[in-house]
Amino acid sequence: MGVEERIVLRERMDEKYKRRLWIGDLEGNTLGDFVPEVFQANNIGVREGELFAVGAENPDIEEDILRIYRLDIAESTFRDFE
Repeated sequence: MGVEERIVLRERMDEKYKRRLWIGDLEGNTLGDFVPEVFQANNIGVREGELFAVGAENPDIEEDILRIYRLDIAESTFRDFE
């Protein structure tokens, strides 16, 4: 498989299988499971006990800034598990 074929395959896989974010408790119970749209699921870090994430890129707009979001996890009665 050539480089171009791998790029096309990766793009198809990224579209078909979105990066998900799973949140669980210490016992492994699911507290949340979703596809984030505002931030990148694969760029989350912790600093001084707080969660931060890099904002999602907009492919239609070229920007010279990087958006950083502080994440708060709150309890909700809404459940949308797929």
